[in-house]
Amino acid sequence: MLNGDMYGCNSGVSYEDAVVAFLNEHGFQAYKTGKSDGGIDIVAVSITKPQSYTFNIQCKYYNKPLGKAPIQEVYSGTQYYGNGGKPVVVTNNRMTADARVYAKRLGVEVIAEAEWKEIMQVSDTRKIINPNPHKGLMGIIIANITRNREYLISAVQDIPNPPTDKEQLKLELVNKFDEAEEYVKEASYYQQRAAEYQQRALTLQKEALLRNLEYG
Repeated sequence: MLNGDMYGCNSGVSYEDAVVAFLNEHGFQAYKTGKSDGGIDIVAVSITKPQSYTFNIQCKYYNKPLGKAPIQEVYSGTQYYGNGGKPVVVTNNRMTADARVYAKRLGVEVIAEAEWKEIMQVSDTRKIINPNPHKGLMGIIIANITRNREYLISAVQDIPNPPTDKEQLKLELVNKFDEAEEYVKEASYYQQRAAEYQQRALTLQKEALLRNLEYG
């Protein structure tokens, strides 16, 4: 399902449907909230024992990296709902470094392109591939795919709550290291893409040279 329907979407609505289907297949009771969602597209409740966890999800099917807006939307929507759920942004694309830093400061979980790739690898191998355990929605998904009880216990421990205004201000003042880390990741991503394009260019040049020698 993950390799098919999840990446065969052609609209935001079909992406939401695919996310709901995926969650329902992997240990959650998920449903769409409807048009008047207040920033929440999907509510997902984990089927975990002895305690369940609720996640308020904002879905974004974009053809470009996401900025801060969805983070603020799901954070505000969660405050409005008041259901004790944890805010999450789920997208098919990347999320900018600024947005990821902003999400950390607001206690919003992000499942974007990099996270989906990891989920796909775990789904294919049925093995934990990241030595750093994920928390929240991502952690529960991986624990359910691998049927790893210890990982599940770790995933649900200390799931962060959205901070108060005072806590948010404190985070904005002290989390510069997080910001630097995300920019390093962003730089690494672009370096990798540059290397891929360079290799593609060399391949095309080689093909052009061979054709020139053959017909020249």
